[in-house]
Amino acid sequence: NRQNGNQYLFGGTRQEAPPYDSNGTPAATPSAPQFMQIDPEGIPLQTGVTADTVFQDANGTIFSALSDAATALRGTGNEAADRATILGTLDRMLDFTNLARIARTQLGTGLTRVESVTDQLTQRTIQLEETAQRAEGADYVEAAINLTNAQQVFDALLQTKANSNHRSLIDLLG
Repeated sequence: NRQNGNQYLFGGTRQEAPPYDSNGTPAATPSAPQFMQIDPEGIPLQTGVTADTVFQDANGTIFSALSDAATALRGTGNEAADRATILGTLDRMLDFTNLARIARTQLGTGLTRVESVTDQLTQRTIQLEETAQRAEGADYVEAAINLTNAQQVFDALLQTKANSNHRSLIDLLG
């Protein structure tokens, strides 16, 4: 029931309430994982894992297993039952370790996707900044001079064309 600020870790969609009570009993209302859309073209990303996916299996919670093992270690008076409980708890700890590995893999996959999308967004940002710099960095004075020169050349060509079509009266008679 660890918290970050006022939100419970492993809380899923119920971050305002602890996923387990003080005795290790799961909350009456189970939480669901939260999803976030980080890539408009991709599928929503699961942002974490819920407590029941890490601390609970079909046979109960890790907390009840540890409590049973602690009782067996103190001794119940039945040595064979205590031994069986301790050995069974060790096997269950392996199961819980596997659940933690699966959860870690899910989180790693999510982090990899976040890094990939972040890299893509960084590349797009760089491309947009380069485009903006090219537009902002244009030498407007040079562009205006080039445009004026081009206009003067065009005007000279028009004048030459106009002068070449003018014939004098002597040319027409002659």
